[in-house]
Amino acid sequence: VLFRSASPQPRIPEQSRASTGIEGLDNVLGGGLPEGHLYLIEGTPGAGKAAPWWVLRAAKRIASDMRDDAQALRLMKRAMDAAPWHGGVVGEYGEMLVTSGRGDEAVAIRDQLRKQYPGLFWTHYLDALLLNRAGQFDAAHAAALRALRAAPEHVPSLLMAASAELQKGDLLVAEKRLQVLLRKHPGSVPGWQLQAQLMARSGRKAEFAAALKRGLELAPNDAQLLS
Repeated sequence: VLFRSASPQPRIPEQSRASTGIEGLDNVLGGGLPEGHLYLIEGTPGAGKAAPWWVLRAAKRIASDMRDDAQALRLMKRAMDAAPWHGGVVGEYGEMLVTSGRGDEAVAIRDQLRKQYPGLFWTHYLDALLLNRAGQFDAAHAAALRALRAAPEHVPSLLMAASAELQKGDLLVAEKRLQVLLRKHPGSVPGWQLQAQLMARSGRKAEFAAALKRGLELAPNDAQLLS
């Protein structure tokens, strides 16, 4: 019996793909969405179909990386408008308002989060930022601790709590907190700044020098470390 060899299957050319702007989604899609197609996004009213919040949030992060703070803030506002139910998006917009000097506008965002998500770490962290801005440092520290109970590894809350503890002279508490932070996030320049301050106040010269060296390796022109 003679068997004829199977005909080779025609090779399907690999399609070029367009990035969605979100690394994790691109990985799932094999590099992005195939080009040359139309895509329909479905969802319930208010889900952000016209301008998907996740695309706007990703675009905001690109704008932030490019130091375009005004564009980043506009994009984050659009993301919040597209997903007003998303506590993380609302909280991130509120944080940006505070850091851009528009804290008065962030008060309404904080109050909205208190009503919708009273236990969310973003609610407490945004509260801590506003209290710190108002000079209520003890209350800000307490709010940062509440944020950490909800999200123990939230870096900004760790930094705020450690800074407050350092200012109050609670050096052992601040040291333990910085150990947690720098073990999980060894590339945190603000973490090394605080670590250097802590070691200087503790009179631990060798550890101060090591913290200073590590911070300058990460940020050679950092004014706080150089001072």
